[in-house]
Amino acid sequence: MKNLCADIYLPDAALRQHIAILGKTGSGKTYTAKVIVERLLKANRRVAIIDPTGAWWGLRSSAGGDKPGYPVAILGGTHADAPLPPHSGSACAELITANSMQVVFDTTQFSVGERTRWFIDFANAAFRMNKGPLHLVIDECHVFAPQGKVPDPDTGRMLHAANQLFSGGR
Repeated sequence: MKNLCADIYLPDAALRQHIAILGKTGSGKTYTAKVIVERLLKANRRVAIIDPTGAWWGLRSSAGGDKPGYPVAILGGTHADAPLPPHSGSACAELITANSMQVVFDTTQFSVGERTRWFIDFANAAFRMNKGPLHLVIDECHVFAPQGKVPDPDTGRMLHAANQLFSGGR
């Protein structure tokens, strides 16, 4: 077994499975995910991140902020290389399933309805199109797979798309 994470022991085999990082607010879930993602990027693995908080753009610079970080494309948000149109979910899925690029999809500038519809299209298309190993990080997953009563049909479709992607995605 090869340890891909210096701070966190994680066998290489674990990264070939579905992983969930759970914890209370402020317990280090995003930090843990970033440590894992940095190791995946060093290993040149296909990585895509859905970021509803605008926290992942920092992958582009070193920890000290004085050197370049990882060559990830950032779509959407205030640090974007290019905008992330609200109706681009399917196109974004095609981008990551057909290419070996690393991408952060920053959805912070979407309304709740735009984010919901973007994710429905993204998840459905990614599930259909992806043919190889893809490490998909969905930060603040509860935003895309809410628990409890589903308030409207779009939220129900989003939850179904998330469940399909999580349980059947590769």
